[in-house]
Amino acid sequence: MVVLVSKLAENRETETKEAASIAYAEKLKPFHGWVSSSAFSVVLQFPPARKGFVENLGGETVLETDGKELVEKFGPVLKRIDDFLTKEDLNDPSKV
Repeated sequence: MVVLVSKLAENRETETKEAASIAYAEKLKPFHGWVSSSAFSVVLQFPPARKGFVENLGGETVLETDGKELVEKFGPVLKRIDDFLTKEDLNDPSKV
């Protein structure tokens, strides 16, 4: 979600489908096997339109302010969690 919001907040021209595809490729796809990846490929073909999605988040202004704040504040927390899991050998690279 952080990557998705980040991509949408960075550029008003980025469509939900593009942002979702980038977020999936970066964060989830490495952990998905063939079946999961195929299922997500289908799901990623039918995201909501950017306009409606952003309006449900509160609008472009909210996305650009609160969305950027979410990314700035939550991104480092996720990195610390990932670093901890890696350090403790708890980051399971198995595909699902």
